[in-house]
Amino acid sequence: MTRGQIFDIKILKGALDKNGNLLKLKGGISIGDLFRHVIESQALQVDVISGATLTSKAHLKALENALEQAKTK
Repeated sequence: MTRGQIFDIKILKGALDKNGNLLKLKGGISIGDLFRHVIESQALQVDVISGATLTSKAHLKALENALEQAKTK
């Protein structure tokens, strides 16, 4: 994050397979696709993945927490 802008999001835990690759969720969409929408819109208020609402919301909340921690540093 630079001057309040998000350029990249690295997923460390969550919707990943045992090799660390992003899992495809409903409709072949991954959390990476969700986070691409966050980067494009520069906002956390993006549509969640239909059929993977809880997973989407959990990852968005983790991102929100990471951004809050980044603001305090």
